[in-house]
Amino acid sequence: MTGTGRPPAADAPGTRRWSTLTASAVLLSALGAVFAFASGIGLPLALAGAICGGLALRRDPGARPWPLVAMLVGIVGALIGAVLVVIATAVWAPLVPGMLFG
Repeated sequence: MTGTGRPPAADAPGTRRWSTLTASAVLLSALGAVFAFASGIGLPLALAGAICGGLALRRDPGARPWPLVAMLVGIVGALIGAVLVVIATAVWAPLVPGMLFG
């Protein structure tokens, strides 16, 4: 209790300073989602961002909703990246033997 007789005000969700894990999740997920459109190059970044976001949800509950946003963006980026990797593989795989053994 404070001197006024009221309990101290709790931080509103999302207003507390981010932990390193939350900041890493947001950064990795954003980079992964952006680079996922480059034939899936951002897939590992998006996966790492989604994992960090999931861990940050448990370890840093005061930073919500940002770990959840990072996790969802990472999952969407990973799905887009995976689809583009499959498409690129299907397009380029038949051409590889001709390029190697020409």
